Amino acid sequence: PPASIRLMDIIKAIDGTAAFETCILELPNCSDSDPCPIHKEWRKASNRMRQMFENATLANLGKHLDHYKL
Repeated sequence: PPASIRLMDIIKAIDGTAAFETCILELPNCSDSDPCPIHKEWRKASNRMRQMFENATLANLGKHLDHYKL
């Protein structure tokens, strides 16, 4: 049912979670212990996005898209 399908489930099935876990600048050695110049800000932003996708279900999206008359 749409209420049990989270947006994150769809993202994981199609793209995986690498976008949330890798360096946004694609620097190979970037990590918490050896961060790139924007590592800390990207970590915060990607965590917020992950949380948003975890909380959004197809049912929620459908309710909010109704008034757009797609």
